[in-house]
Amino acid sequence: MTDKPILLTHQDIAHLFEQGDCLTFGWRHDTPEISQYKSQLRQNFYHKFGSGTKCLEVSKRKALIPSTACFHYFSNGVLLCKANVSPKVTLRFEKILESKGFKISQRLTNISGISMYEISDFATQHYSPRDDLIVIPYPSKEEFAQNLFMNGNICLTASKFEDINPECRQYMALFADGRLIVSNEYCFFTGTHDLMKVVAFKEKNPEYVYLEWELVPPEYIDYIYQKAGEFNWYMSPEAALKKYQSSHPARHSFLSNEELQFVDKLIRNNKCLSLLSPSPELSPDWQKYALFADGRLIVDDSKTVQRQNYLASELGRIYPELKIKIEPKPVYLVEKIYETLLHCQKSARSIYIEIMKQKARKLKKMLNIPHREALELVAQMAGWQ
Repeated sequence: MTDKPILLTHQDIAHLFEQGDCLTFGWRHDTPEISQYKSQLRQNFYHKFGSGTKCLEVSKRKALIPSTACFHYFSNGVLLCKANVSPKVTLRFEKILESKGFKISQRLTNISGISMYEISDFATQHYSPRDDLIVIPYPSKEEFAQNLFMNGNICLTASKFEDINPECRQYMALFADGRLIVSNEYCFFTGTHDLMKVVAFKEKNPEYVYLEWELVPPEYIDYIYQKAGEFNWYMSPEAALKKYQSSHPARHSFLSNEELQFVDKLIRNNKCLSLLSPSPELSPDWQKYALFADGRLIVDDSKTVQRQNYLASELGRIYPELKIKIEPKPVYLVEKIYETLLHCQKSARSIYIEIMKQKARKLKKMLNIPHREALELVAQMAGWQ
């Protein structure tokens, strides 16, 4: 039986800040004061260096900012670890601190998530962006890469010691010191929801430490991997893919007859609505589910019941006319569904039509009009001819 997570009082948190600076706090959420000051900083920078010069925001505290509030580290050596954080991840973070020259004098473990976020909130009030934030000219790709590889820092996503799908090299690079470099072309909720690729990578690889991501032009990513090729730990994309495929065989290629029949029967006379991602946060690539027009929600059975119910609830808000029925299945079955749909449901047109039919049935009931008239009305509202 695990111990109950520790809740810190306001006095406990204030005492931490009295003893040292929080080096894991970053200005993630802009308040009006922060936004105004950042704007002023940039205006002063452009006045000095020219409006076409790129700039970079940095903290005077040399902040080491995890992408989630799993750890907080103070300048007096106190390290706080969130409850349920993997010991492997904790060890990695401690090694990162050591590589940066930070000593650990005290470890406080099993801290509640609420308290970890309250520490961040306290820091927002405790520090002033005017005393902490500065902007500097953006380094060239050569300077940027040189800084990344200093002190023996290894690019994990290009290392022969790791087992990572090299597909990620198109849009990101993760380093042993936790620095996560992401192409600025992949930071939008648009198109194929490229941002979800980065999120999905982090979910599939929870054993690594991720600092707050750094957005760079795509040519910086290319240069990082070009530079990585100079080190003896480097593995080419071809060799990395071969290694990854050998350790991650396509499970759905070994489906039983019963599982194949399940997929075939499921999609034979049914439309898959989730071929069109309803929203970035509900991307099927990330959330691993398939939603059908009859309300069946095939979802990765490794998700907790709470996550499954949350997903059904969110989809229910988007498709209120559906009576959603959750069916947990192995994730390889979800992948097989989409693989099969590529051959039998190629166009998004059929999905739009199915969604229109769903809305028409609701409109027909609400206005008490014939189905054909309701369908035409929905089509007009959607801009269809």
